[in-house]
Amino acid sequence: MKKKVISLILLALGLIMVIAGIYILAQAGTTHTGTSGGICRASTSIQFGADFYTTSAQATALAANAAIDLYKLVSIVTGFFFIFIGGIDICLTVLFADLKELFQKPVTTQEATTEEPSTNPTE
Repeated sequence: MKKKVISLILLALGLIMVIAGIYILAQAGTTHTGTSGGICRASTSIQFGADFYTTSAQATALAANAAIDLYKLVSIVTGFFFIFIGGIDICLTVLFADLKELFQKPVTTQEATTEEPSTNPTE
């Protein structure tokens, strides 16, 4: 019984990880704003009257764009990682758990001690 409960928990954990990975991948390409900031790319073609300000603004925009690229890369890698680990969890749980025993109705002690009537006519 304990093995069955552990197998079901592991199977559910694997499914949750796969679903979370799909959700993370779906959110990786979306643009959002809020407390975590936005992921809109900054313009690098800003020009001011002085060269120093133009160069500083362009360098800042390039750094912001690099941070956005890192954010997207980490989101994609995290999504694939969750899907991969969840898939391995599901495969190992199915491989090492007896599927008939895993989804079978548990037998109570009363059912186990009750004998079925004999169908043999010689008795």
